[in-house]
Amino acid sequence: MDEGIDISRPALLSPLGAALAVSGGLLFGVILALIGALNAPPPVPAGPGREGPSINREPVRGGGAASESDAERYRRLVDFGDRCYADGVARLKQSDPLENPSGWAEANEAALDLLDRSVGYYNEALEIREEKRVVDRVRDANFKRMAARKRKLEAGARTE
Repeated sequence: MDEGIDISRPALLSPLGAALAVSGGLLFGVILALIGALNAPPPVPAGPGREGPSINREPVRGGGAASESDAERYRRLVDFGDRCYADGVARLKQSDPLENPSGWAEANEAALDLLDRSVGYYNEALEIREEKRVVDRVRDANFKRMAARKRKLEAGARTE
């Protein structure tokens, strides 16, 4: 091996030399690559004043426990959201002024509150993990919330 070229240097191939070697000018590319290797600065050894990056080699502990609690929290939030959603839809059905002329306003207010709470629970669950079923439920709950708000605003406009 030629003693003039140190192949242990990090910049053995210059980018231009490597590109020319690959593109077809093989001899010219190899010459430029060797010149780049000769002109590269020598590597700085790690010493007491210059240490390399520290690598933490300790194993990660508790990774499964945190994800398990997230899964439990996710299930709990989705369950709360499902209960509030089901109760909100039931109250929304009771808030029809033609079907329930005396108590529709209270039922509509309760439906709006329950649907708002369900969307809050679903959004908190979506921060943990995004699932299509929950995203669809948020969209559906938002449509039902709009219907309840519209009914509330229309009732307020009729009384004024």
